[in-house]
Amino acid sequence: MLWSRIQAKSEISGRRLTMDRRERTGALGERRLELSPLLFDLLAVLVDRPGRLVTRAELKRVLWPYAERIDTGRRLNTAVRALRVALGDDGATPRLVLTGRGRGYRWIGEQRRPLRRDHEIAEAAR
Repeated sequence: MLWSRIQAKSEISGRRLTMDRRERTGALGERRLELSPLLFDLLAVLVDRPGRLVTRAELKRVLWPYAERIDTGRRLNTAVRALRVALGDDGATPRLVLTGRGRGYRWIGEQRRPLRRDHEIAEAAR
């Protein structure tokens, strides 16, 4: 999977999540994240869609595009659990990755609001 060179940054409870997509490394504050390639890809997909539910089907297509005969559902559950451990998050009281039971997952780490485009500003003024 090819990722851009730009870094994704997100504020998480005062700690900055940094992902270097070229080097495929990540850090939470000063702590380097130990992420397998699969966990890095999973985190990147979620962070790229902040606040949006990413469906289980979409995650499976991205993470295992050629898997036809394997149980990717269980693999996805295991990967999300491992990602939460790596981030220091907890499924019972999530601060970063929220489960949409049976539907998918949502990145809920704090996000800086993107700048609005001109047409959005004009619409908001109406």
